[in-house]
Amino acid sequence: MKKTTKIAVSVLVVLGAISGVAQLFSPPQQQDNIITTEAVSSAPPVTSVSETVLETTAKEEDVIFDFSSYDTAYENVDTGSLTIKHGELLSVIYSDGTVIVKAKIEPSYNNEATISQNYFNIADLVKNHGFNTCEKLSYWAVADMTNGEEAKCISFDLDKEIIDNLYNGNIVENQLGDYATDLWILPSLTK
Repeated sequence: MKKTTKIAVSVLVVLGAISGVAQLFSPPQQQDNIITTEAVSSAPPVTSVSETVLETTAKEEDVIFDFSSYDTAYENVDTGSLTIKHGELLSVIYSDGTVIVKAKIEPSYNNEATISQNYFNIADLVKNHGFNTCEKLSYWAVADMTNGEEAKCISFDLDKEIIDNLYNGNIVENQLGDYATDLWILPSLTK
């Protein structure tokens, strides 16, 4: 049964119960808009209202990785439903303690914001998705250029110390470029 159907059934059950109680304590009125017990009893059964509420309020589980348990030399990581804050996650590769994140981004309202969105992407992965468990993090992003071609626009590396400081809140996301190693930014974005 779809969530919307379960919500509607739960609402019918609750409204039916309220309607029944209201009818006990109020004088008879026009009953065109009242949900009758026949309408409620003909609805599909709900095992419990709390079960339905939990199903409708529970959001999709966050995808969290533990790269400290990886023991392969090279592996394409199945990211499942993992997404990044800005753009599209193309791939995650584990290679001997280094996690390589590849993304495709969209231009932002100015060059600085276009660059910063990459720092926010990596910070979210580190803080919320277990990427703090890797020894080294390499990130690179591509974007569609004005000539229609796709090209690399930024890449950088983070060592374990920087990853831990980012995770613990000692480094602010938009200043991550000051701490990254091997930072490369498309020259047209630095103008």
